[in-house]
Amino acid sequence: LSELWPVGKAQVDIGLMLLGLVVFALIVESLGFVVAASQLIFLMTVRRFRWPLALLASIGISVALLLAFQKLLGVALPVNDWGW
Repeated sequence: LSELWPVGKAQVDIGLMLLGLVVFALIVESLGFVVAASQLIFLMTVRRFRWPLALLASIGISVALLLAFQKLLGVALPVNDWGW
């Protein structure tokens, strides 16, 4: 099993992903899908891209997912008081 477990940078990536999932689960109901998904995607991409690009991409992807689910698929996602 120790041979299968990643080492170095991959461990940090896994840790950030798990942290993002925990934070997502804790804040999605109160802050809405866009904020929760943005932080999750940001934590997934910030180590690969410069942080401004990762931030813009994470917000854009989250908004696109919200619109796709609500408008195209008719699935209600958690939103905050401003509707996102």
